[in-house]
Amino acid sequence: MLSTLVIGYLFFGGLGSGTCLVLSCLALKSIAGIPRRANGALVAFEANRLLFGCGFAASFVALTLGAVCLVLDLGRFEAIVHLLLNPAPTYISVGAYALSALLLAVGALSAAWLFHAPLPALALRILSVLAIVIAAIVMLYTGLLLMGTEGVRLWNTALVPCLFVLSSTSSGIALLVLTAFIFGTIQPYRSFFLTLAKVDALLIAVELAVLAAFVVLSFLDQYARVSAEQLVSGGLSLPFWIGLVCCGLALPLALEVLATLQKSERYALAASLGVVAGSFLLRWCLVAAATHPLISAAGALS
Repeated sequence: MLSTLVIGYLFFGGLGSGTCLVLSCLALKSIAGIPRRANGALVAFEANRLLFGCGFAASFVALTLGAVCLVLDLGRFEAIVHLLLNPAPTYISVGAYALSALLLAVGALSAAWLFHAPLPALALRILSVLAIVIAAIVMLYTGLLLMGTEGVRLWNTALVPCLFVLSSTSSGIALLVLTAFIFGTIQPYRSFFLTLAKVDALLIAVELAVLAAFVVLSFLDQYARVSAEQLVSGGLSLPFWIGLVCCGLALPLALEVLATLQKSERYALAASLGVVAGSFLLRWCLVAAATHPLISAAGALS
């Protein structure tokens, strides 16, 4: 039913918006304590500049990849122009505008931190707040897009957007950790990243609980049951149990707990790899289960 490009769109959109949300919240807290030049430009320490600048840049790259997947899936340039110039109150049009707006906000934030753009503190705060709001819309909308699809009972539950919001936030933390490791800002912000490990452990635990509730409720629905069986005991059981549940959720949860208990950022780094993989597998499994031919037939009868 949905192409691989749409799965990529859902994944990269969630990954980029989650990173933006986490980093913008931290930026709001940090702006007041950073000195500025006479022209209003930030005078950030190198580690501070790299943490925010490269973090927002990573978010921008992920969002751009999501936008590219959307454009390629639409296929025709005229379709894209029509979507943007003739907006309708649909999930796809709202999502396209939100994604475009978030790209602009994240690009501006990345430039402000990386290149010491002369933005007044108030303007930077407003931009960060806007980024938080738009990122939340993008995170939620990707789940609403599936929930609002007619004929696929597996998706017709509020638990789908809940899963996507939790997964996007967790994977956003993961991408931020990976980016900080690459650019060497883990140690200067060690206490902050250990705090993020606690937050991520809670997010993963809640995501596991919501996923369990989603599977149970799917089995209780006669039309969604065939999809649920594909995940639990059918052709998708291996990527679901081994890939998503074990490697994408349970193992990262254990590693985040170890990172908190032993105050080791290495465990948090290892957990981040699993979280990002799990974020992709969550979307792939849900889409793959619902595209089974028997599902479409059952959904059409509902």
